[in-house]
Amino acid sequence: MEAKGFISLKEEAVHRDPSTGEQFVPTQPMKLNSQQQKALEEITAMCTAERKKPVLLQGVTGSGKTEVYLQAVSQIVKSGKSALIMVPEISLTPQTVQRFKSRFAELPSSVAVLHSLLSDGERFDEWHAIRSGKARIVIGPRSAVFAPSKIWAW
Repeated sequence: MEAKGFISLKEEAVHRDPSTGEQFVPTQPMKLNSQQQKALEEITAMCTAERKKPVLLQGVTGSGKTEVYLQAVSQIVKSGKSALIMVPEISLTPQTVQRFKSRFAELPSSVAVLHSLLSDGERFDEWHAIRSGKARIVIGPRSAVFAPSKIWAW
């Protein structure tokens, strides 16, 4: 039928987004206290250093670690680099994804997530977004590489 001009065929890539149907309300950076600000400065200094290292923040629940990471990742992305966020366990991945997708709502496709609960198609699409540079922030459980919670910039 195509040869006779009745139809035309085309290939079209369709991204299978694991967050389809979810809404992310944009958030703004919070004011950091002096300890958080010092941690942020150390992280950003590390990200500009020649030899980069993973960063781990320690603190009690609710102490503002995620906010420091959010602000650090914002600076990393603005400088043209990418960041990998590893959460301690898969059960914390959804809330971390929500926090990052809300903070980076103006760049909705810039946050990718990788974990074992994704379908093969979703995992492939997220991997492709990462490899192509479209996704600049990657979130996943540390069990994926057996490492403590860290942030890497590249």
